[in-house]
Amino acid sequence: MTTKTKPDTHFVAIVKPVEQYYNYGDDYTTVIQSISNWEEVDHETFKLLQSASTYRTSYTDDNRFVVLERLSVDDPVVINTVSAYVKFLEKQKAAAEKAEAEKKAKAEARRLAKLAKDEKSRLALFEQLQKEFGESKTK
Repeated sequence: MTTKTKPDTHFVAIVKPVEQYYNYGDDYTTVIQSISNWEEVDHETFKLLQSASTYRTSYTDDNRFVVLERLSVDDPVVINTVSAYVKFLEKQKAAAEKAEAEKKAKAEARRLAKLAKDEKSRLALFEQLQKEFGESKTK
């Protein structure tokens, strides 16, 4: 977790996009060529970066960049490495398996409770029929 050291600062990263346009600009794709690490900058530097990024709007400009700002610095940083993403997926898989096991255990408990209830009601019916017809007739 990162916290701001001053109230008038911004956490920013610089992204270099590569865009391809098709069909006279109606369809396009954006690929991120690179992204910098998140850094804390003061307000003047933030405004300077924003204004510089707007001047570089040509899609063929190799120096074109976009400034991203993290609005909530208390949120965890986005997964940025393959190994961290694999660990994240393993945690998700383990949580899903645990949830599935709990679901199966609850279903089994419901099944056993229903079976016990059915057995109890059949036993009560048997006892009622024994009283009604007597044991001598069943022998």
